[in-house]
Order: sequence, then structure tokens, then C-alpha cells
Amino acid sequence: MERRLAVIASGTGSNFAALADAAAAGILGDAKIVGLIVDSETAGARQKARDRQIEHVFIAHKVHPSAEAFDGALTSQLERWNADWICLAGFLRILGPGFVSRWRNRVVNVHPSLLPAFPGLHGAKQALDAGVKETGCTVHLVIEGLDAGPVVLQNKLPVLPNDTEATLLERLHPIEHRTYVEAMRMLLERPFAVVDNRIVWT
Repeated sequence: MERRLAVIASGTGSNFAALADAAAAGILGDAKIVGLIVDSETAGARQKARDRQIEHVFIAHKVHPSAEAFDGALTSQLERWNADWICLAGFLRILGPGFVSRWRNRVVNVHPSLLPAFPGLHGAKQALDAGVKETGCTVHLVIEGLDAGPVVLQNKLPVLPNDTEATLLERLHPIEHRTYVEAMRMLLERPFAVVDNRIVWT
């Protein structure tokens, strides 16, 4: 049975492209990327969607009277696509509890740190400021707390002595792409339950 994946992004869309290309290559089994939502007219992800002939829509946050109304607009579009899974790819807004409840255990995010360390914005910069020897990325299910959902998969990356935020992110991005694709393959192929904010593969 085909699983329908939708992606929500704010920026360049490199993780969107990684997921779309993996789906097109059959790496995600019968999964199909059915659409992309962006909240910025200038998001580079839009061109990546055009290049791959994937439907994309722009939903502006500022035209909605509240965060709940914006979340409702996202849900309306996702329901039009009959989405089974929602993948956040550099989406810079916090989704409200109503949205999370509606799509419980079907919203996935990738974060540039080894959660629970360094949640929120600028995870790579937080790692550098903390002076840690290694960082990495985390793919997790989205819950109401900020970057607090159950971990699906993590991969590590050493922090080099001369790293800046830019160089660390440049080395981290390919790892994010591979980790996101592998995590989605796991979620699509393996039954699971969420117990005490942990994924239990069944």
C-alpha cells in the first residue's frame, strides 16, 4: 500500500530533496512524496520541488490571525493530499498542540544536534559554544515540547578544533540527509509503539 509523505520546509530544502530522491529511487519502499509546503515565498525548496515535478504550495504565516489558524491551513492542505506522514525539513515554526494531536506519531523532524542536547535554534552553534568534542543530528517524532519527541535515529560527527558554525553545518548536512532517509525507511517498514517517550520497535 502506497504511503503518502508531505514535507514542510522554510529554507533551501536540501533535506526535502534527499527524501524526494530517496523515494523516487525506491529506497523508501512504496512511499511517495505527494507535496511540499513552504512558509516563505523565497524558500529554495520551491525550486527543488519544481525540478522534481512535485506539487508545492506557499502558505503564509502572517495572513492568518493566529498560530492555530496557520496550523489549520497546513492541516487542510495535508488532508487534500491525503498525507500519511509529515516530514519537517528546516521548518522554523513551532507547531501547536492541535496540529501535533491531529497527526500524532506521524510528524517527523531532523535536528542538528544529538538531542536532548542543544534543542531549539542554532544547534550547531550551541555545540560549538559548549565546547563539546562531538555533535551530530537527530531524527525524532514531533510532540508538544520543543525538540522533545522520541528519537528515531541519531548519527554523530566530531567537532574539529577550527570549526565554525558554517563549516560544522556544511559537514553535518550530508549526515542529516542520510540519517533522515534511513529513519524514514525504518518508520515506514517497521511497526512501532511509543512508550514513555521512547520508540519501541515491535
